[in-house]
Formats: sequence, structure tokens, C-alpha cells
Amino acid sequence: MLKWLKKALAPSGEETVHKNFTAKNIIGMLCFVLVFCLVFAGVEQLFYSDSLFSTTWNRIRSDGDVPEMLIMGNSHAFCSFVPDIINGALGVDSAVLGASGQNAAGMVDSLAAALTRGKPNVVVVELNTFYFDFDAMPQYHKGSALGNINGMPKIINRARAAWHEIGFENIPQGVTQLLRSDLMWSRWSTDKKPLNRYEGNDVLGYSFMNWHAMGNFDAQMLQAEAIEFSKSDERKSLEEKPLNELHRLFELANQYEVELWFVKAPTTSISQDDIQRLNDVAQIAKENCSFVTQVYDFRQNIGDMGFEIEDFYDTGHLSRQGAAKFTAFFSAWAGKIMDIKPDYAAAFAYQSEQIDVCTESMYRYTMNAYGEDVQYRFMLGKDGKEMLVSDWSTNNSVEIELNPQEADSLYVTMCPLHLLDQQETYALTLPFMVKNTCIL
Repeated sequence: MLKWLKKALAPSGEETVHKNFTAKNIIGMLCFVLVFCLVFAGVEQLFYSDSLFSTTWNRIRSDGDVPEMLIMGNSHAFCSFVPDIINGALGVDSAVLGASGQNAAGMVDSLAAALTRGKPNVVVVELNTFYFDFDAMPQYHKGSALGNINGMPKIINRARAAWHEIGFENIPQGVTQLLRSDLMWSRWSTDKKPLNRYEGNDVLGYSFMNWHAMGNFDAQMLQAEAIEFSKSDERKSLEEKPLNELHRLFELANQYEVELWFVKAPTTSISQDDIQRLNDVAQIAKENCSFVTQVYDFRQNIGDMGFEIEDFYDTGHLSRQGAAKFTAFFSAWAGKIMDIKPDYAAAFAYQSEQIDVCTESMYRYTMNAYGEDVQYRFMLGKDGKEMLVSDWSTNNSVEIELNPQEADSLYVTMCPLHLLDQQETYALTLPFMVKNTCIL
């Protein structure tokens, strides 16, 4: 054997075991095998990893099985659905496909790939997914799982740079975990044991694609205007691209006999345009897919459901207590359909046995973070007061008045770059805070 290898690896032109089998041939074959393996691994990664399935999918379904409930959504409000809460309340294994701002094609592709692996009992679909052609919208809305993953390291590097610029060496433990480079979903308690109870401290978890935040911090930054319903009479038909994807969704449902629920999350604005689109989707569904069993607009009875202005950051986003209410109402609505009585104590057991899911003390909210298209502002604070650390819209550090060593909080606010003229409104829409007394 050794003799054969010696001859096989002999310099080009020398005799080998076979006259046409030179060292160059062997090296070429090895390179071909290596390239083939890399290409195969890349294709497999495309269809079975975070680039197509959300991090939530992989975090909960690492074994590759398809959950009982798949949720397709692309707005901040709808992403209030967090699988571990739905799982706890209904005892139904669930996972989210898609990302905030992702176009309909990406999510239908995700569903198609999932259905080749197994059949869920139901697919919950956000109506917004098929309202607009997201590819034709500003870059901020062009969400794709792969793009979001690529953007995450930039966010983390910016956060690290902000702390480094101000010479803040004694970084609180929670912030240290926030800046972890591996970006995997994880939660720790201050003594490094798994966090399974809510002890009164703010907690922020971080994953590849989404922010998952919960806490009891006050709403002083979250001032909102009074609810005003849109009076617009403008009506628009469904756009061509999302309409095509809607039909593709129906084809998948018919092929695999999968039940579909269409849902619209609460917002503080109900325009005639929205109502028309909802009616259009419902009508198309009835005509093209016998597996569409539910079409429900949670905005129809906002007042009767107990939603108030404090439940919204602005006209399109639920606040922390609004997200909790929506999750609770959805669990009750879905539970009635599935003949399951929601167990809210189980849903929120990791926080507190005394938690009231419909009060502002509970917050569970998810948003998508983009690496280049959002302005990030990092702010330190002490005793609830903020101070600006760095404003990434200008990439310039800002002089601070408070000694960084005295800070007990880190605030991160985000603002879409194409909405900088509305910065004061939108920068307050998505605040997150990490205290040094908490961990991720």
C-alpha cells in the first residue's frame, strides 16, 4: 500500500501504478471532491438553515421535525407571536417562518421546503404578507433571512465600538452577553444557571435574526398620540407579485392538504384600503382553496378587546403590553378553534406565577434588525436617565456628561434610515434596555 501511494504521489511525468494516473490526477480528484462537498453543504445550508428557516425554527426544532403550527408573518406586530409562549399557552408546538419585512416569495419558499419534511396541522398566515410587493419598497423593508444574518455582526461590532470609544471597561454582565459574537439565542441568570423565573429585572434575549425582549421597564419613552382611524377612501387591488405568491400558497395547501388561517394583527389605523385588501384575500381564498378555514381581523373590535392607546407605540406597532394582549387574545381565539383552554400560567411560567399577561408588566416583542439600513443609537443611563453614547447616523461619537463607570443601563434605539426626518417619532418606537442587574 505504501509503495502504491509513493508511486501515485510521484512528480508529474513519472510512472505510477497506472500509466495515466499521475499525482496531478490525484490532486485534481481531491480538489473535485472537496468542491463537490462544499457545494453540497452550501445547498443543504440554503434549504435547511437560518437562510430559509427562521432562527426560531432552528432553536426549537433542531431535530428537523415540522411543528404542529407554522406562523408566516412579516410585520413587527405579527411577530409578537413567540413560539415558546404559544407552546406554553396552548401546548401546541409552533415555530415562525419568515422575518419582519420579508417578501411573500421568501416565506412561501420556506413553507414549500418545510412541507417536504413534514406536514403541520395548521399554517397561520399574516394578511400583510400578501398586501404589498415588499421588493418594490425601500431597502429597510427588503428583509431576507440571509441578509439579516449577514447584518448581525455589523450590529454587534458597532455596539462593541461604542463601548470602546468611551473607555467603558467594566461592562455590565448583561451587556457583555448582548455583545456575544456567536449571536445564538441564549439566556443566563447572574449565577450562570438557566433563567426560568422572572425576578423583577429587565431581561433581553438576542438571536440571529430577531430581538426578543421582555421586561417591566416604564413607558416614559413610549409617548403616543391619540388613536385616529384613517378616513382614506383610496382602494388598491392586490399587487401582482404578492397575488401570485398567494396563489402559490393555495397550491401548496391544496397539494399537502394543510389548513390555513389568515389573521390580521391589531393596529390603530384601519383604512378602506386595508379593508378592501382583507376582503380581496378572503374572497380569493374562498374561491381557490378549500383549506382556508379562518380569516380573522383582530382590528375589528379593538375597543371591545380592551386595547388602548398605551398598547401601541405608533399606528403600526404594538407596545409591550399590547403584544402581551395580542398573544393572549390569539391564544384564546386559536384555543377555541382547537378546543383547547389556554394555560397562561404555563405560557409565562418562566417569568412569574403572579404575572398578569394583560398588564404592562409583561412584554414579549420581536422585531427584525438590519445591519446597514437602520440608525443605531447607543445610550448609557443611570437611575432611569439617559445619555447619548454614539449616533451611528453620523458615525460620530457624542460627548457625554456622565462618567461611564457610573452607568447602570444601556439603551439601544433604532430608526430606519429612510425615516430620519421622523427620527423623534420612530427612534422612540423600538427601545430596548439592558440593566447590569439582569442577563440575557
